[in-house]
Amino acid sequence: MFFGIVRLASFNTMKEKNIYIGLPASASAIILLVLSYLRVDFILILLIVVIMGALMASDFIFPKTDKKMNVVAVVLIFLTILFGREYYRFAPILLLIAVFLYTFGGAIYMKFYKIPA
Repeated sequence: MFFGIVRLASFNTMKEKNIYIGLPASASAIILLVLSYLRVDFILILLIVVIMGALMASDFIFPKTDKKMNVVAVVLIFLTILFGREYYRFAPILLLIAVFLYTFGGAIYMKFYKIPA
Protein backbone atom coordinates (compact mmCIF):
# COMPACT_ATOMS: atom_id res chain seq x y z
CA MET A 1 0.00 0.00 0.00
CA PHE A 2 2.88 2.34 0.80
CA PHE A 3 4.42 1.89 -2.65
CA GLY A 4 1.05 2.53 -4.27
CA ILE A 5 0.71 5.80 -2.37
CA VAL A 6 4.24 6.84 -3.36
CA ARG A 7 3.51 5.90 -6.98
CA LEU A 8 0.27 7.84 -7.16
CA ALA A 9 1.74 10.85 -5.33
CA SER A 10 4.62 11.10 -7.79
CA PHE A 11 2.28 10.71 -10.77
CA ASN A 12 1.31 14.40 -10.73
CA THR A 13 4.91 15.59 -10.91
CA MET A 14 5.79 13.60 -14.03
CA LYS A 15 6.48 15.64 -17.14
CA GLU A 16 6.60 12.77 -19.63
CA LYS A 17 3.41 12.26 -21.63
CA ASN A 18 4.14 9.00 -23.47
CA ILE A 19 5.82 6.91 -20.76
CA TYR A 20 5.30 5.85 -17.16
CA ILE A 21 8.17 5.90 -14.71
CA GLY A 22 7.49 2.98 -12.39
CA LEU A 23 4.89 0.27 -12.86
CA PRO A 24 1.37 1.71 -13.19
CA ALA A 25 -0.81 0.93 -10.18
CA SER A 26 -3.54 -0.46 -12.44
CA ALA A 27 -1.22 -3.15 -13.84
CA SER A 28 -0.17 -4.32 -10.39
CA ALA A 29 -3.79 -4.29 -9.21
CA ILE A 30 -4.88 -6.49 -12.13
CA ILE A 31 -2.06 -8.96 -11.44
CA LEU A 32 -2.96 -9.23 -7.76
CA LEU A 33 -6.71 -9.52 -8.43
CA VAL A 34 -6.27 -12.28 -11.01
CA LEU A 35 -3.86 -14.20 -8.77
CA SER A 36 -6.29 -14.03 -5.86
CA TYR A 37 -9.13 -15.02 -8.23
CA LEU A 38 -7.13 -18.09 -9.25
CA ARG A 39 -6.62 -18.90 -5.54
CA VAL A 40 -2.84 -18.78 -5.60
CA ASP A 41 -1.09 -19.52 -2.30
CA PHE A 42 -0.96 -16.57 0.10
CA ILE A 43 2.83 -16.68 0.47
CA LEU A 44 3.25 -16.34 -3.31
CA ILE A 45 0.80 -13.43 -3.41
CA LEU A 46 2.68 -11.76 -0.57
CA LEU A 47 5.95 -12.11 -2.48
CA ILE A 48 4.35 -10.68 -5.62
CA VAL A 49 2.93 -7.76 -3.59
CA VAL A 50 6.46 -6.86 -2.52
CA ILE A 51 7.80 -7.19 -6.08
CA MET A 52 4.95 -5.13 -7.56
CA GLY A 53 5.41 -2.48 -4.88
CA ALA A 54 9.10 -2.21 -5.64
CA LEU A 55 8.36 -1.94 -9.38
CA MET A 56 5.84 0.84 -8.75
CA ALA A 57 8.43 2.92 -6.87
CA SER A 58 11.27 2.06 -9.29
CA ASP A 59 12.81 4.08 -12.10
CA PHE A 60 11.88 1.52 -14.75
CA ILE A 61 10.22 3.06 -17.78
CA PHE A 62 6.96 1.55 -19.09
CA PRO A 63 5.15 2.53 -22.28
CA LYS A 64 1.77 4.16 -21.98
CA THR A 65 -0.96 2.00 -23.41
CA ASP A 66 -2.58 2.94 -26.68
CA LYS A 67 -6.17 2.31 -27.75
CA LYS A 68 -5.40 -1.17 -29.13
CA MET A 69 -3.86 -2.32 -25.86
CA ASN A 70 -6.77 -0.85 -23.90
CA VAL A 71 -9.30 -2.67 -26.08
CA VAL A 72 -7.45 -5.96 -25.59
CA ALA A 73 -7.39 -5.39 -21.83
CA VAL A 74 -11.11 -4.59 -21.71
CA VAL A 75 -11.96 -7.69 -23.77
CA LEU A 76 -9.85 -9.91 -21.52
CA ILE A 77 -11.40 -8.42 -18.39
CA PHE A 78 -14.90 -9.01 -19.77
CA LEU A 79 -13.97 -12.59 -20.74
CA THR A 80 -12.70 -13.14 -17.21
CA ILE A 81 -15.96 -11.84 -15.76
CA LEU A 82 -18.13 -13.84 -18.17
CA PHE A 83 -16.30 -17.15 -18.27
CA GLY A 84 -14.31 -17.06 -15.04
CA ARG A 85 -13.65 -20.59 -13.93
CA GLU A 86 -15.19 -22.27 -16.97
CA TYR A 87 -13.22 -23.59 -19.93
CA TYR A 88 -10.13 -24.40 -17.87
CA ARG A 89 -9.91 -20.80 -16.59
CA PHE A 90 -8.56 -19.61 -19.93
CA ALA A 91 -9.77 -16.00 -19.61
CA PRO A 92 -8.11 -15.12 -16.28
CA ILE A 93 -4.92 -16.86 -17.36
CA LEU A 94 -4.88 -14.92 -20.67
CA LEU A 95 -5.42 -11.69 -18.75
CA LEU A 96 -2.59 -12.54 -16.38
CA ILE A 97 -0.27 -13.40 -19.29
CA ALA A 98 -1.15 -10.13 -21.05
CA VAL A 99 -0.41 -8.03 -17.97
CA PHE A 100 2.85 -9.90 -17.29
CA LEU A 101 3.87 -9.32 -20.91
CA TYR A 102 3.18 -5.62 -20.49
CA THR A 103 4.99 -5.51 -17.16
CA PHE A 104 8.16 -7.28 -18.19
CA GLY A 105 8.10 -6.90 -21.97
CA GLY A 106 7.26 -3.21 -21.84
CA ALA A 107 10.12 -2.41 -19.49
CA ILE A 108 12.59 -4.42 -21.58
CA TYR A 109 11.33 -2.84 -24.80
CA MET A 110 11.66 0.67 -23.41
CA LYS A 111 15.13 -0.05 -22.00
CA PHE A 112 16.72 -1.50 -25.14
CA TYR A 113 14.72 -0.39 -28.17
CA LYS A 114 13.02 2.88 -27.41
CA ILE A 115 14.52 6.18 -26.35
CA PRO A 116 12.19 7.92 -23.89
CA ALA A 117 11.09 11.43 -24.78
